[in-house]
Amino acid sequence: MYRSIVAMALIAMIASYFRIQAASVACEAGELSTCVEDLDITELSVSGTIDVRDFKFINEELHNLVSINLGNAFVAGYECSADECYFGKSGEFPAGELPGMCFFGKRYSSVVLPEGLKSIGEYSMAGCDKLHSIIIPSTVTEINEHAFNGSGIEELHLSGNLEMIGKGAFAGCRSLQVVDIGETTDCVIEDDAFARCVALEQVTMGGNVVSIGNGAFKGCNSLKTLKVEDGSGLAMIGDEAFMDTQLTETPFAGCSQLLRVGSWAFANASLNELSLPSCMSNVPEGVFFGNNESSTMIIPDNATNIDKFAFYGCSAINSFSIPNGMSCIGDNAFESMSGLDKIVSYAKTVPELGSDVFYGINQPAVRLYVNDGLVNDYNLAEQWNLFEIMGLSNVSMTSADVVACDVRAYFDGDMLEITADTEMIRVTVVDISGIVVADVHLFDCQANVVVPNRNPSIFAARIELSNGVSHTMKLIKR
Repeated sequence: MYRSIVAMALIAMIASYFRIQAASVACEAGELSTCVEDLDITELSVSGTIDVRDFKFINEELHNLVSINLGNAFVAGYECSADECYFGKSGEFPAGELPGMCFFGKRYSSVVLPEGLKSIGEYSMAGCDKLHSIIIPSTVTEINEHAFNGSGIEELHLSGNLEMIGKGAFAGCRSLQVVDIGETTDCVIEDDAFARCVALEQVTMGGNVVSIGNGAFKGCNSLKTLKVEDGSGLAMIGDEAFMDTQLTETPFAGCSQLLRVGSWAFANASLNELSLPSCMSNVPEGVFFGNNESSTMIIPDNATNIDKFAFYGCSAINSFSIPNGMSCIGDNAFESMSGLDKIVSYAKTVPELGSDVFYGINQPAVRLYVNDGLVNDYNLAEQWNLFEIMGLSNVSMTSADVVACDVRAYFDGDMLEITADTEMIRVTVVDISGIVVADVHLFDCQANVVVPNRNPSIFAARIELSNGVSHTMKLIKR
């Protein structure tokens, strides 16, 4: 009997120790401390109006809180007196702003932010590694730098009036798995915003994300899926933005306003296709460095230069084409592309080369096809002259009807008709001087391409298939 009584008492003590103590209060700004009677509560719901003084009370007095619901509260502005300072700051605290540092390092697991909130202050919830659930109202326009850095958030859903995700805002959130940025106003993702979120697997961006900053997703080494809405206003991707991720695709084909991709943006990723927007005039430094699983490589049609280390170590690429405006290729740009067996250069002049551009490639085993009139120039140019150099007229068969593995092509008047056993993703046709006369993007097993008359009527066509294989062939228009 005695043992039973002791056991029951012990159970009661443990239950009391771990019990949930909740409080729901309504208050006016600066009066929360008078509304909360029990400082040991674990859950708090607040309605009414609060200001920075109330955030200080929560921070300094309610040490056992694990859950805060401020969804029915409004943050009022407050002007400090001469001797007042809150969270290391004095002066004015604007209405609608979650004060910086207010919940820094707290052990909260769940937070609902105030109704009508406009701004989330810097470092406001940084280091809250137990914070698994956060509700951010659609009224928020800015999430300031390092606001949630190192927190335990698992999913993030943002929409509404959001204009800025600040520097390092969600960096180091090691439990974050999904980021969904829905329809917003024009939104900027600043530098390192999601850097080192090692569990992050999927990111979805609405059409109004206009800029992705330097290192924004750098080190997110579980990130495999990135979805960007067609017609997106995305205009800029910063340096190292997706470096050291597992991205397999770059979904920017529908981003007609994308004009800049930064250096090393996709270095050490796992892309299946190395491609950039066709409007870009340069291939940035190190942009696809170390993508050794990629089987397809497309240099933008308008590119005039390739910066150093751009395709370093892309060892699964077996062929690629150089567009007709290319003039300069930087140091080590194609180094260690050990799987290479063919290059087709449509350049009008021999591109200048930096140092060790083709280092680590068995150049004598690689065929380099160039404009017929430039064969001698390539043979006299250092580094280029180590390839097996042939004119474009020797690319393939000399008949009007061509069969190349699973691709068949023939002319019917001005129409080049192509069929393939595998879906084609791009057809590029150049004349004998290297000028592009047709360039079609598609995803189909049949293509009809209008080719204008030329004299002589000899063309080279590059057909890229969805399986990563590409064919370059000579065609005569009779």
